[in-house]
Amino acid sequence: MNIQSIKMEKLQKLSKAIDTKIQLLKFTNEATKNVLEKRSFTAVERQRKTLEGKIEEVHTLKVEIQELKLENGEELEEIRQWSSTTEGKLAEFESAISDLKLAEMSIKNDEREGKEELAAQTKRKQFEEELKFEQEKFERWLEHEKALVENKKPQSGSISGAMKSTTTKLPKLVITQFSGKYTDWLRFWVQFKAEIDNSEVSNVTKFSYLKELVDPKVRSGIDGLPFTSEGYERAKNILVTKYGNSSEVINAYVQNIFNLPTIQGARSAKVNAFYESLLTSVQSLETLGKLKEVSG
Repeated sequence: MNIQSIKMEKLQKLSKAIDTKIQLLKFTNEATKNVLEKRSFTAVERQRKTLEGKIEEVHTLKVEIQELKLENGEELEEIRQWSSTTEGKLAEFESAISDLKLAEMSIKNDEREGKEELAAQTKRKQFEEELKFEQEKFERWLEHEKALVENKKPQSGSISGAMKSTTTKLPKLVITQFSGKYTDWLRFWVQFKAEIDNSEVSNVTKFSYLKELVDPKVRSGIDGLPFTSEGYERAKNILVTKYGNSSEVINAYVQNIFNLPTIQGARSAKVNAFYESLLTSVQSLETLGKLKEVSG
C-alpha cells in the first residue's frame, strides 16, 4: 500500500469519526431543552461542558482533515466549502451552548437574590424578636415606676401642703436649639409649639424665635423667606415636611436601637447609658404610635 492510499484511508477514518462526533452531539443536545426547563445549575453546567467538549473534538478532527486534504492536493476552495459545511452542522450546538450559559447566569442571579431575601427575612425576624423583648422589658419598667409613684403619693394629712405646691410658679421652659437630627425633631417641635407657636405674639416675632432656635444648617433652608406671617407659615411647613416626615423619624429611632453597643460585664454606668438610650428610642416610637407597628 503506497503513501497516497494510506492518506486516503486515514482521511476516510477521520471523516467517519467527525460524522460520529456530530451524531453524538445531536443525541446529547436532545436533552438540552429538558435541562433548561428543570433549571438545575449543576445539570445546566454539565450539559454545557459536555457540548463544548464534543465541539472541541470535532474542531480537532476538522484541522487534521484539512491538513490531509491539503497534502492530497485538493483545491483550497473545495477545502473551504467542506470546512464551512462542517461549521454549519455545529451552529445549532453552539446556539444551545449560548442558551445554557444564559441559563447559568439567570439561575445564579435567582439563587443570589434568594439568599439575599432569606438574609433580609432573618434580619427582620431577629429585629422583631429583639424589639419585642425590649418592649416587654420597657413595659415591666413602666409598671415598676407606676408602683413607685403610688407608694410615694402623700397621705391625707399632707393634702393641704400638696395643694399649696401646685400654686407655685413654674420656671420658664428653655427650648434647646434644634440640631437637625430626626431624633431631635419630636422634642423640639412639641416644645416650640407649646411655648412659641401657640403664644399670642405676632407671627413675625415667632419667626424670629424659630430662626434662633434651629441650627445654622437648618436655618439655611428658611433664611430666604420673607419676614412676614406668610413667610413664617411657609418656614414651618418646610421644617415639618423635611424633619417631621414620620417614616424618616421612625427609621432614625430604629437605627438608634440597632446601633446600640453590646454591653459586656456589669459596669453600671454603661448599662444605665445603654438602657437610657434604648428607653428614649422606645418611648419616642410609642409617642409616635408606631411601636407596635415596628415590632410587628
